[in-house]
Amino acid sequence: MAGESIPKPVAGNYNSIAAQYARAKAAKDAAEAGKAKAIQKPAKPWSEQLNERKASKFKNGWNWVVGFFVWLL
Repeated sequence: MAGESIPKPVAGNYNSIAAQYARAKAAKDAAEAGKAKAIQKPAKPWSEQLNERKASKFKNGWNWVVGFFVWLL
């Protein structure tokens, strides 16, 4: 072999491996930060969750009652 020459990346070259890695890492960090914000929602108090569940069950029960009487008619 006649001595292969490997070009060294230039600091201002956007195609250098270090620059590509830095851009990819910044994009990945930004995406992870966005996901973390989406996941962190303020938790509702248990009493509010219970009231919502009771309201949905009550509405569902009345829907069945109304449906039954509509079916009878």
